[in-house]
Amino acid sequence: MLSAAPPTARPYYVVVNAAAGGGRAGARWRGLERALRRRAVPFEAAFTTRPGDAARLAERGAAGGYAGVVAVGGDGTINEVVNGLMAACPPDASAPDDGRPLLGVLPSGTAQDFVRSAGIPLGAAASVECLARPRPQPLDVGRICFESGAIRYFATYAGVGFDAMVAVRAHRWGRVLRGALPYVVGFFAALRGYHNQQFVLRVDDAPPLVPPRRINMVVIANGANYAGLLRIAPRASLSDGLLDVVVVGDVSRLELVASLPLALFGRHLTHPKVTPLRAREVAIAAAASVPVQSDGEVAGQLPARFDVLPGALRVLGA
Repeated sequence: MLSAAPPTARPYYVVVNAAAGGGRAGARWRGLERALRRRAVPFEAAFTTRPGDAARLAERGAAGGYAGVVAVGGDGTINEVVNGLMAACPPDASAPDDGRPLLGVLPSGTAQDFVRSAGIPLGAAASVECLARPRPQPLDVGRICFESGAIRYFATYAGVGFDAMVAVRAHRWGRVLRGALPYVVGFFAALRGYHNQQFVLRVDDAPPLVPPRRINMVVIANGANYAGLLRIAPRASLSDGLLDVVVVGDVSRLELVASLPLALFGRHLTHPKVTPLRAREVAIAAAASVPVQSDGEVAGQLPARFDVLPGALRVLGA
């Protein structure tokens, strides 16, 4: 379905995840569609029907000669779209900036970590304006390489340990709950059953930081925002060519919960058991089976290598 547009204008390929945000994205799409038409933004809309559709549709859009691919949904939808774009256009350091795939977002999810990190407006009219008057900016993309050879990309953050276990539990509860509730329930379920694990970390080309030690979780951040309101890596930038790594050491359950208010303002980095790092590449291994999450979605198991692809995409921000 193409909107009326000047004959020379290339349309955007809009990927709508109607189930995102507990179904709010589908309801919000009607208003977004009207706003797009009012601003004479050319588009073609495609709708997901099952998990993984957004990645497949984004890959199709990237290969279809569209002006860009636009995600309508939350962080999970954006993650799928980024993975689809990267599958269609594998990393190539020699590609010109204007040849990189273009990502747009019309926010319609729950946490909105990516749009907050990227400075994309949450309001319908303002986010549509980002498409009507495009100002492409370079966007770094995080990459996870698993021992099996599988590769997953992330837009805002990846994590291993406790926060990934929250994603595992939330995925299970997502079959019966909607919106933010699966993550709330998943957090308390993981808090009750998770035990800190022995991790080995290697940052860039340096030797392992320490001998294996007990760690609660490691967050590998491309953007600053995390879990809706938290500033897990307050100095992180989506375009600096670096990853901000936050290592949460052997904290107790009480210490973890007590530090959450500090993370609202990024003050958790001063905690004696929290170690902030910056790197281009991080390798993590564990003796036990430890899950990995990518933008809040279950991605795999350790061991894995995390790195950053500077300017791999372009994003339409304010």
